[in-house]
Amino acid sequence: MGESLLRRLRRERGWSCEEVATRLQQLTEDEIAVDAHSVGRWERGLRHPTPRYQRLLGALFDLPPGMFASDPAPSSTKAHDIIDDMRRRQLLTMMAAGVLGALDLEHLMAPQIEAELLPGLTELTHQYLRLRETMRVAALQPAVVAHLARLRDHLTQPMTAGLRRQVLGLAAETAILAGRNSNTLGNRGGATAFLEMARDLGEEAGAATTVARVTAIRAGLFSANSGGRGDSRLGVAMLDAAWERVRLHGDDQTRTYVLALRSEQRAGADDGPGSDRDFAAAVELMDQRGPWPTAAASPRFPFEMQAIDGNRLGMLRRANAIPTLDAARATMEREGRASWAATIGIDRAVAMAALGEVEGACRELIAAWTSSLDLGAGHNVVRIEAARRHLPDCRATRELDALLAG
Repeated sequence: MGESLLRRLRRERGWSCEEVATRLQQLTEDEIAVDAHSVGRWERGLRHPTPRYQRLLGALFDLPPGMFASDPAPSSTKAHDIIDDMRRRQLLTMMAAGVLGALDLEHLMAPQIEAELLPGLTELTHQYLRLRETMRVAALQPAVVAHLARLRDHLTQPMTAGLRRQVLGLAAETAILAGRNSNTLGNRGGATAFLEMARDLGEEAGAATTVARVTAIRAGLFSANSGGRGDSRLGVAMLDAAWERVRLHGDDQTRTYVLALRSEQRAGADDGPGSDRDFAAAVELMDQRGPWPTAAASPRFPFEMQAIDGNRLGMLRRANAIPTLDAARATMEREGRASWAATIGIDRAVAMAALGEVEGACRELIAAWTSSLDLGAGHNVVRIEAARRHLPDCRATRELDALLAG
């Protein structure tokens, strides 16, 4: 009997059985009766995960829950075939729909990595990065995860040191994208796992810029933005470490990203002067060198900087926050960035609440809730729930509470 799919996925991420059990617990607020022993029995085929645990495993690894329902210990070849078949069907469907450009599918699915294959893998990676702005994340994520699995499979093959560094870089960028997608879908455990993988891949590649970007994105998970429960001081400390990595050896794109994100975190920590300095420096870099058409994280365009500016101004309780956010949202809507437009609505609600406009804040949150559910933007739902905790109880909040309870 070969290696089970669950064991293969666990080992790819460098997790122990105990870590899998801990991460499953983090995906639910209820107590679950899973420990390292349970995970080991699933891997050996001595027990089958119940439907509830199949769903949790699917959320953890960003795969269909049914993949954990039966045949708990397939051969290693069959495990590869399952993922390869899923990836092939996803690619064909997306190409037929005109979502992906023309690709040499048979070449991309080749089991051995060669230098001639790298441009196609690079273009596919960049297409996935661009699709995040126009495609539903829930539909995109399985294809991204399958692409990441194939890149990691390639890394098990013999290749030159230079080629390996390039494949490591593509795998790291794809893992960052998978982590951001998981966060968008409200799967914080999955987001952390993919970002940790991206960090490890970046470190092996010797890519200081990639590692700094991962650190910056992870700092965002600790944010107190939009009234969340995070600790912005911790976020600032993580971004300070990221800045030290990119200040001398990084590229302007990553420097802009770290500075912009740190300006938000400083605002969340009530450091207005520090937030202003970081944001001004980020704008200066963007004006000099941006925009960047392809990147694993934002800001990439001036209108994205405007959204960040409005959010940080709101956290600093400044009067120009709302018109700045209104302008940013209008641009996002014109650009077809519906998920981000909904996020701006949440930031606007928090800014309104800080100015005492509770009823208007509730209307914004209700609109953002409806839009986010339609878009499958789980991260917005979490932010809406966090923002509600900072509103006083009144008639306006009762309608919002009814929606959140439903």
